[in-house]
Amino acid sequence: MRHNRIDPYTPDGGYYECLSCAYRESSEDRLTTCPACGADVRNLAVARE
Repeated sequence: MRHNRIDPYTPDGGYYECLSCAYRESSEDRLTTCPACGADVRNLAVARE
């Protein structure tokens, strides 16, 4: 069986959440630290298992 459908998801940027204070921000640039408190952030668009 051949699948002709392609996943339409194409993010223009990431959506990040702070691991400490839960601040969220959308950014086209890759964020590594929270702009509110300076803690580490994670990209919410990345699948987690």
